[in-house]
Amino acid sequence: MPYRRVCFLGCKKTHPVSNGMNKYLALSLFAVVLLGSGYVYQEFYRPKDVGGVSSSGRTADIQMRVAKNQWQFEPNVIRVQPGDHVRLHIYNEDSYDHGFAIDIIGVNRRLFPERTTVVEFNASLAGTFPFYCSVPCGDGHYDQVGTLIVGEEEHHSSFAPKPMREHPAQCPFLLDTNGA
Repeated sequence: MPYRRVCFLGCKKTHPVSNGMNKYLALSLFAVVLLGSGYVYQEFYRPKDVGGVSSSGRTADIQMRVAKNQWQFEPNVIRVQPGDHVRLHIYNEDSYDHGFAIDIIGVNRRLFPERTTVVEFNASLAGTFPFYCSVPCGDGHYDQVGTLIVGEEEHHSSFAPKPMREHPAQCPFLLDTNGA
């Protein structure tokens, strides 16, 4: 067995070099504990209403379009059932690019001009989710939004952003710019 002359305490004793088997044993033990704790959490501690829904086996084919020079999705509300495989056929009528994104589902696609783009995803979470144009496209870009409703609207919480208040007096975080 080879020896080395390094000591962490500064002494001049010789110590045997480890053959590395202990680190593999420790790594294996760590992996077993990590997987075991994940299983215990999944089976006994995780709330039942947290997590995705199982696949329904249904496919929802939906035709959409981006209205020419109007910066709107038509329809701007999409309703599907939990577990559906959603296939959106989005036709961009404009002569410039748009985008389609649903952040919480992880969808973000570029919509090329005067072309149909197919966007596919699984509706694995029940809720109300905003979708929007993800490519800066002109004056109405920030108005190009819509809502995806998965399941019944009354039976789940909404992930859609709340509308801003119209009148500045209703917004306590705004600064008074009238010089008062």
